[in-house]
Amino acid sequence: KSCHRKIDPYGIALENYDPIGRYRTKNSSRGAKVDSSGKLANGRTFKGRQDLKYIITRQADKVAHCVTEKLLIYALGRKLEYLDKKLLHQIALKTKGRGYRILDIMLEIIRSKSYITK
Repeated sequence: KSCHRKIDPYGIALENYDPIGRYRTKNSSRGAKVDSSGKLANGRTFKGRQDLKYIITRQADKVAHCVTEKLLIYALGRKLEYLDKKLLHQIALKTKGRGYRILDIMLEIIRSKSYITK
């Protein structure tokens, strides 16, 4: 296995897709079989996108919290402070019932007092 597997395991799960989204089993430039298996930072291994999807969907709350935190940092243009944790929790509660859709998370951030007073 090459060193890039340690850098981007999520991208490796999608390795079977070429740059324009066509499914492939061999790398066109080298002719080698595509290996879309990898290992996450927590040690969990996967074999392709379906395994990774299974792992991620079983941790939807954690993934949504992480995505929300990163979007909030970007939207506010600063590191999060102690009081921002309450906002993260509120956004999670409001968007969980709708499946943590990214649009819903973004709208809740934009509507937040922290964003408006920025």
